[in-house]
Amino acid sequence: MSQTVCPEEIRAQHHKDALQEIWASPEWTAACEDYLKTHPVCSWCGKKAALPHHIDPDDYKDKVKYIDFTRSKVIPLCHRCHEELRKGRRVCPKCRKHYIPLNDYQCKYCMPPAERLKLRAEQSAARKSRKEWKEIRDQINRKNAKAAYHGQKAWLKSKQEEDA
Repeated sequence: MSQTVCPEEIRAQHHKDALQEIWASPEWTAACEDYLKTHPVCSWCGKKAALPHHIDPDDYKDKVKYIDFTRSKVIPLCHRCHEELRKGRRVCPKCRKHYIPLNDYQCKYCMPPAERLKLRAEQSAARKSRKEWKEIRDQINRKNAKAAYHGQKAWLKSKQEEDA
């Protein structure tokens, strides 16, 4: 049985497979250790950095440039910040505690009260909209169930007529 995977997951897996060889090399391990000695703090949250993250996608094309952190654009990140970055989020620049989408400028906890109320109103409106869509889907499902039942009933009736 084949498993359906989206193109982005396939691309990410190929990218990861290509880099496994580099990550397993002693040169990579030594370069990471040296870099983290000089940059021990996560550039986003201020906790202990765990790994260097390449900002520029061009760094991945050249193996030598990828390992040489002085030639590539790299920032130190902790594991949590790196995982959030992979999910498309970054740390709030004001509080440095909560993670937000890359295009937001602050988390809801750092917003002024007026903006927070406006955000809540928008979210509740979206909830009502989701509720309405759910009702519409339920109506469609009920109609399909009725149609299926009547279709089955008609099929049984025609089958009985054939047998008679």
